[in-house]
Amino acid sequence: MNTYVIGRGHTSHYKQPGSHLTYCGRTTGTPGVGTRMCAPCVKAEARERAEAETVANDHREGAAEQSLAQSLTPKMRKVLPAVVAAGDFRDAGLANLPKGVTDPSLQGLIRRGLAERYDSGETFVGFSGRAYKVMRYRATDLGRAVADALAAEQTDAECDQFATTARAVDAVTHAENTGAAVATIEDAEALYAAAVVTEAEATEGTWRGEWIGETDTAGALFSLTPNREQGALFT
Repeated sequence: MNTYVIGRGHTSHYKQPGSHLTYCGRTTGTPGVGTRMCAPCVKAEARERAEAETVANDHREGAAEQSLAQSLTPKMRKVLPAVVAAGDFRDAGLANLPKGVTDPSLQGLIRRGLAERYDSGETFVGFSGRAYKVMRYRATDLGRAVADALAAEQTDAECDQFATTARAVDAVTHAENTGAAVATIEDAEALYAAAVVTEAEATEGTWRGEWIGETDTAGALFSLTPNREQGALFT
């Protein structure tokens, strides 16, 4: 990283990215290497670099989990959240699997490292008097992370669906209010989009298109409180 020397000083400073200031708050001098480093600049730059690396690592991890989530079959995408919700459950035969969990998908999750079957350290005595190990299932840390990615994906899809529905309702309402003859929702949306653009062009540069900024109130008959509704003046 380049260093800068301020004035005739002998201390090297780091410049903040996209700023004319150093990390210690001084105006950046000329590029150069001094005899010592500015301690505040070194600490601040190291802290910022560590934070950037953390964000980058989180992004990479999130991308990997999202990619893994998308590679799951539709059935596994349903079973994984059920495994996470079930927590730690005993391997007591196919008939006793938690609700929403099927054995083929559970085994598929295990092969992908999203769930595991492990020895709990417990034992039970069978009808023959023989002791058997108690095996249990649970989601792995990776499995829980992928389940979170699936939940986020579902939330995004629901938000997109809500926005699409709201836009369609607005378009149909506009068509009904204007008496326009439209055959499909797509026609109504196209008509509504054109109307929005037309209105934006018509109000550009007028009091309807912009918020009235602060003005000199000296000599005015009455004062207008800033940041309050101004539309009442024009009704």
